[in-house]
Amino acid sequence: MHWNYRLILISDLDRTLIYSKKSFTKEYSGKIVCVEKNGDKELTYVTSDTLPLLKKLLLKVPLVPCTMRSYKQTMRVDFIREMDFNTCICSNGAEIYINGEKDIEWEEKITSFISNEKFLTTINLLNERFYNIDVTVRNILGYYIEIKCKDELSAYGICKIVKECIPDENINVFTITNKVFAIDKRINKANAIIYLKKKLDLNHIISAGDSISDVEMLLISDHSIAPKHKTFECSVDYITETSSILAGEEIINHLIKHCLSDYNSVWEHL
Repeated sequence: MHWNYRLILISDLDRTLIYSKKSFTKEYSGKIVCVEKNGDKELTYVTSDTLPLLKKLLLKVPLVPCTMRSYKQTMRVDFIREMDFNTCICSNGAEIYINGEKDIEWEEKITSFISNEKFLTTINLLNERFYNIDVTVRNILGYYIEIKCKDELSAYGICKIVKECIPDENINVFTITNKVFAIDKRINKANAIIYLKKKLDLNHIISAGDSISDVEMLLISDHSIAPKHKTFECSVDYITETSSILAGEEIINHLIKHCLSDYNSVWEHL
């Protein structure tokens, strides 16, 4: 299939397009479809109305997942694995995969400013600081640190401690749900998109995201979308009226009914 890169969707996945049950069971009890499994375990879902709309959209517009997931985790999602267009931004922008292969030029750029010694020293420091505290400190592929806490409230407290432990102005420390992240500021989704835009000669970029790690990506896009349950404050072009898994459905409907209607010439040439 020949893709026209004049219009492309770059989107976060979790809590934007796809949802775990714990993220929507209180707000939604309608029909759902599982779109991701790990072995026999079902992980994430969309509404039953979302999936056919999403597949219709993806026949016309290429989607680049832009996520904190690893490539392996990203490819567990059925509709992503089945796409003809196989380009992904993973690990919060630290990795770019094109046609299933890691982009080595980008990999070299990212690793050029990561000090393995400093990275491991920081992890050891955090493990010592949180000894006997119910958190898990993880090394994410040597790119950044993730600290899993028991809940969102405790994550806010842990985040303050991490900032005290890492007084480095080049490290961004923030929370997403029950996790705390410590990431070099140069590793972000926006920088990866800027690189990919030049490499693939991308033109009009539509982006969608729900968390603080998506803000820079949304700000550099031609059209930005966020669900009502977003966890950041910045100006975006479209915010859904619905929250939770229904926001995912609304995002796809918005893309089909509104954004794409402004680019009929693009549709005609696809």
